[in-house]
Amino acid sequence: MIETVRTNGARCEDFFSPCEGIGLPRAWSKRLLLEIWRRRRCMLLFLDAVIMFSVFLIAYLVRFQTGLQDYFAAKEHLDFEAYFMSAYIRAAIIFTLLWVFLMVRDGVYSHRLISAGSPRAEIQNILKTGLESLAILMAISFLFRGFLLSRFVYGMAFAFGAILIIGSRRVGRALSQKVFQLGVPKRQTLVIGTNPLAIEFATTLEKGSNGFQEILGFLEFPEEKCSNIQGSPDCRILGVAEDIDRIRGKMEFDRVIVSAADFLGPMEKSRAPLLMRILNYCEAYKIPLYLISFSTDVLVLRSEMGSYRGIPLLLLRDSAQHPFYFVVKRFLDLILSALILTLGLPLWLIISIAIKITSPGPVLYVQERVGRNGKPFKMLKFRSMVEDADKRLKNIVDLSSLPEPVFKIRDDPRVTRIGSFLRKSSLDEIPQLLNVIKGEMSIVGPRPEQIELVKMYNEHQWRRLKTKPGITGYQQVMNRGDLCLARRVEYDLYYLKHQSIWLDLIILLRTIIVVIRGDGIL
Repeated sequence: MIETVRTNGARCEDFFSPCEGIGLPRAWSKRLLLEIWRRRRCMLLFLDAVIMFSVFLIAYLVRFQTGLQDYFAAKEHLDFEAYFMSAYIRAAIIFTLLWVFLMVRDGVYSHRLISAGSPRAEIQNILKTGLESLAILMAISFLFRGFLLSRFVYGMAFAFGAILIIGSRRVGRALSQKVFQLGVPKRQTLVIGTNPLAIEFATTLEKGSNGFQEILGFLEFPEEKCSNIQGSPDCRILGVAEDIDRIRGKMEFDRVIVSAADFLGPMEKSRAPLLMRILNYCEAYKIPLYLISFSTDVLVLRSEMGSYRGIPLLLLRDSAQHPFYFVVKRFLDLILSALILTLGLPLWLIISIAIKITSPGPVLYVQERVGRNGKPFKMLKFRSMVEDADKRLKNIVDLSSLPEPVFKIRDDPRVTRIGSFLRKSSLDEIPQLLNVIKGEMSIVGPRPEQIELVKMYNEHQWRRLKTKPGITGYQQVMNRGDLCLARRVEYDLYYLKHQSIWLDLIILLRTIIVVIRGDGIL
């Protein structure tokens, strides 16, 4: 039996909407707690503002009211403490307003489903908006001498603020589970249609909401049958799509989800009036209606949603297509590659001598791999196998008989003694920094694959080639040792959709941990 919660038409999809009319427990303490919970977004904004303003003043006190000031060469004197304090208060107010405004702009405090994201995405958004507000404040300080204050205070305020704001989110997620035990109603969603895309979305919504969301049920089309997928919520069929008004008379729901796949193709003309009827009904009762577009594994930004003369349009492109990200990443690739090659030159010479002494053959191993958009390039590595390793591969693995284009040889007999150490420490990858400098690879990216295996890719697998391959990458540090190609491609496509400088830095940190632990080759 499906349990329902009456909300008397309550809808809380908008920013400061408190979900009026939700029935509360009788105990006044629980009612107070749930009232606070219903207005948590407003309170979260207020808490963030207090944190931002407070950390700015704390940073000022640390800089000027402790012994730390003795380490700075600044000539500021605290004889004018009142002036300095007032200047920093003004800067703190501007910093707070900027950061809060940017987070409001990016939907951090919004209840709307389209603003929802994973905890990792929320953290990235907090850091991004914080850096933007810091950059704007720095620019203001150059334009107006009254704000030409300590950069140390600016930087410490951002660091402290980011840590406390992110920490408050973690505490909030932990407390939310306790609040649900007191009887706070979950958000109820009605899904129209039972095609695989609709069921996949329902599964994602329930599993990814940390208990906040619940699928009330499905309304099906007469010619459709529920196609369950593994791990999805049961197809709780409440009726047919035409019965939406009758269903609402029996149970309340907070939003309606429909799939574009149910209203396009052969059924477009016959179902168009039904879609308009559902839209009119939802608007009349102020129920948010969301349309699921086709699943393409492509990240869509809010700035890429719009319409042309009333026709809804989505600009489909991965974040990897954004030119600014490419410019910054290329700059970091060149700087890091040059530093590592220069500072580690004595070690690279020792490795080269060790390779030459322990086995006959060249120091570097050169193999043709597939780069961005399928363009081949010659990848460099310190040789870790015997000289004729490629010829011996045919005796070990039959590439034509592989069930899928991926393989990994355990205890490869072609690996030399020094090669085993190089692979374990991932030092054999160092010459690929030359490929990075040449622009053929990046430090972070999908694994460069062999041409013979790429020829066996299907269209979905080919999408992992849309960006430069990397020496390390998300798949390499998250999926080590897993031979399932589908899982590898899944990680690569996740990276394509979410890649950013922050994610690249996280991958680099995880790579260092993996190498130190000696978990195997990248």
